[in-house]
Amino acid sequence: MIEAFDDGVVFVRMDNRIMAYEMRGTSVELAGPKTRIADVRNGVVLYDGEPPSKEPRVGDRTYRFVRGAIDSQLTHDGEHVPARSSTLAPTFDAAPLQLSVTEQDGATHWTIDTDGSIPVASSGGPGAQFDDCDAVTGACERIGELEMTGGDPMFLGNDM
Repeated sequence: MIEAFDDGVVFVRMDNRIMAYEMRGTSVELAGPKTRIADVRNGVVLYDGEPPSKEPRVGDRTYRFVRGAIDSQLTHDGEHVPARSSTLAPTFDAAPLQLSVTEQDGATHWTIDTDGSIPVASSGGPGAQFDDCDAVTGACERIGELEMTGGDPMFLGNDM
């Protein structure tokens, strides 16, 4: 099963281990059966379970393994994890990224869009508001509102 793809490297779960295959033909065993990969971006592997069993190097790149929830995602630069909050946790020794739309504004749902931005849904009252936030600066822009008849706001293409 394909776990993730990053910069020409495919991460595949097979035979109770995780293998990394470079498009140039190199393959490396990175982790065992108790490791699950949530996301891989820009050389950062977000995982749950046991840390890698081998040196996290594939071809010319050394991967940095960062523990996180299996249903988490990385920003496209691999530097932050939106974890059900407008404060994105860093994947290295840096300050968290604070989005300008917060829980105090009603923010309840976050995801990573295909363009790398962070859509945020805020619910309250009869509708939901949607903002698009920059994954580098944290600045958010209102993109619309939607009348809701029940349930939580959801993002198409993301079931997390």
